[in-house]
Amino acid sequence: MKHLIPVGVVCLVGCATLGPAFVEEPAPNSREALIYVYRINDEFGSLVPTQIIVNGVEISKLPNNAYTFARVPAGIVTLFATRFEDFNYSEKRRVVLEDNVTGGETYFLKVWTKQASAFSIVTTVKVEYPDQGRKDLQHLRLSKPKQ
Repeated sequence: MKHLIPVGVVCLVGCATLGPAFVEEPAPNSREALIYVYRINDEFGSLVPTQIIVNGVEISKLPNNAYTFARVPAGIVTLFATRFEDFNYSEKRRVVLEDNVTGGETYFLKVWTKQASAFSIVTTVKVEYPDQGRKDLQHLRLSKPKQ
């Protein structure tokens, strides 16, 4: 039982590493797009982060009620959102969103996981309208992008 206490302390410290409340990033230049990825009020799996990979690079293990961002070259962008289950991020649970982004534009991607039935858990990625995305982000804290 003594060994469980340090693990719990580490988890609480890890959960407390969120950054400041939302502050909009500077607008992207004409050769790149700015992508915000966020989770808000997840129904299922709210205690574990969702792995976010953009163009093959992990940018965050995104906790519930948090956001992260990435600047990507204009053109095709691929985003993977993978929920944590059975102590790993298995490709079997990976959701893929692939689309073309325009330089100078900002995009908002909402990620959430819910229990669809007694035997089915679904992770969804939705492109949100900019006005709604900015509104949603107002109540979230930054999960620092990986460098």
